[in-house]
Amino acid sequence: MNLTFFLDEPNARAALSAFARSATNVMLASSEGTRHWDGELPTRVGDYFYNSPWVLYSSSKKATLMFDLLTFSADHFKNPKQVVDVFQSLADSVDWSIFSWGGYARYGMLGLVASVAVEIGEKPVFHYKSADDFAHSFKGLLGRRTRTQFAPPLWRAISGEKTPPRIVTFAYYDEAFESADLSFSVEGTFAGTDDEGQVSAYLVNDYATFSHFVSLVNLVSPFDMLPSTLSLEACQTVRRMAHSLNLSSALDFTPWYFVYNGGEIDTNHALFVASDHSTALHFAREASDALSFVTYF
Repeated sequence: MNLTFFLDEPNARAALSAFARSATNVMLASSEGTRHWDGELPTRVGDYFYNSPWVLYSSSKKATLMFDLLTFSADHFKNPKQVVDVFQSLADSVDWSIFSWGGYARYGMLGLVASVAVEIGEKPVFHYKSADDFAHSFKGLLGRRTRTQFAPPLWRAISGEKTPPRIVTFAYYDEAFESADLSFSVEGTFAGTDDEGQVSAYLVNDYATFSHFVSLVNLVSPFDMLPSTLSLEACQTVRRMAHSLNLSSALDFTPWYFVYNGGEIDTNHALFVASDHSTALHFAREASDALSFVTYF
């Protein structure tokens, strides 16, 4: 089995559609039931979200295809075991399957499970050799904010006590934190990505300062976190790649990165990607009170 994730963009959609049309007896499962595929992948409403999660597949196997369709929904909260189980079920039941994955808008993805390696000519976000490989090496998570206090679990999730983070957010000005007793240093101010304008990189020195910054997440944009061990130049590179959705390439310059409200619409979501699976798993475990995870990749 091969498991690959692509951004849900026109080129990847066209390539995956062409691959699927080369097969026979292709079925499409959605909330409306299961039917023979008409040759066109479902489309997102306003390019933001699907009205229903969906799974496209072709199978010459005798195994009964069983899965919970909600697992493929961008609105359904799930844990790693549920995701691994559904991928294994697909691997056991189909020759290949293409399915809705990821989140809303720019974080929408498409997944491909195939019994053999499939090359569609598009760069994947991440690729795994099997469901078990995914279970022990997934690197990315997308979560939605809950009503739980955000700062304490987030501090634990990024191991802030060991290595306080660098936060990149609004450009510093003299009155920004007046009357607040905080411990931080402004390491630089530089041009942000796209239409952000100027942003500043803040090295926070303790939890109290971190908590104050986190209390601003729904009031300021952008709000990114990176390891404090990175150079300012590396921070700019990682942010440029992460915000342009080169999610895997950004890991060439950092062990992890966190982006809040960077790609979806009105969902108070958080993206976390790490080069090491244990870091991603630690984040998922420690942040689970504050974030409900809708996807792993």
